[in-house]
Amino acid sequence: MDGALKRYITLAIIVILLASAASLYWRSNEQQDTDNPPVGVNVGYRAVDLSLATLEGDTIKIGDYRGGILIIDFMAPWCSPCKEQIKVLREVEGTPGISILSINVDSDYNTTYLQNFKAREEMSWPMASSPESAQQYKVTSIPLIILVDADGVIRYRGYYTSLTQFEQLFESYR
Repeated sequence: MDGALKRYITLAIIVILLASAASLYWRSNEQQDTDNPPVGVNVGYRAVDLSLATLEGDTIKIGDYRGGILIIDFMAPWCSPCKEQIKVLREVEGTPGISILSINVDSDYNTTYLQNFKAREEMSWPMASSPESAQQYKVTSIPLIILVDADGVIRYRGYYTSLTQFEQLFESYR
């Protein structure tokens, strides 16, 4: 066998091995255990179980909401789209099996200001202030809505979400 043919065969074997390894890697990631998804902050992952202090001083955890659908609303008082999102959340509030949690992401607001904001916006659901949780959940824009199903799995991650979108999500994940 001449040198050029040996190099060609060696290269072909290397390509086949790399393709096989890539295929095995892809298949192993595709076949994740859907009954026990990994913890994370994206759709399909079990929600990171934050422990938060509400404006009233109570401690709540994301895991406390298992068994029902939880809407996590990452927001800030200065954000006009966030205020529009709150109007939609007021319409969603009271839907059986649905809970809402708003989390302020801006550290410039103290508890008294946020309590007044919550009252002014007629938010009767829990609200916390936690810029740290925004970092954990990789919030890059607000309002960020995360919908967590009854099993604690994130089923939706999106920005301003309309009432129609919420209704469709509820139908899909109840």
